[in-house]
Amino acid sequence: MKAARITTTLGLILISGALLAATATPTGDLEKRAQAEFERLDRNDDDRISRREAESNPGLAAHFAKFDRDSDGTLVWSEFLRHEELSASGVRNAEN
Repeated sequence: MKAARITTTLGLILISGALLAATATPTGDLEKRAQAEFERLDRNDDDRISRREAESNPGLAAHFAKFDRDSDGTLVWSEFLRHEELSASGVRNAEN
């Protein structure tokens, strides 16, 4: 009885570790890809993406105003990353 409990506990620990590893890796990859895309779009290297710079990314341009949280006409890294996270998850509504 005690051996079965230990085996079950050990199995749950291994499954938890595998799930954690599976969810950690894509996020890191997403941030790397998003950073590369941010740098590509930020043509004047001011650490912001203007509405005009966003035009070369149709998905971003179409939803630009939703992600421009402070309505300054540009996207900073955190605003852009939110777009990329929602795009990667298949969510198109940026209200959250």
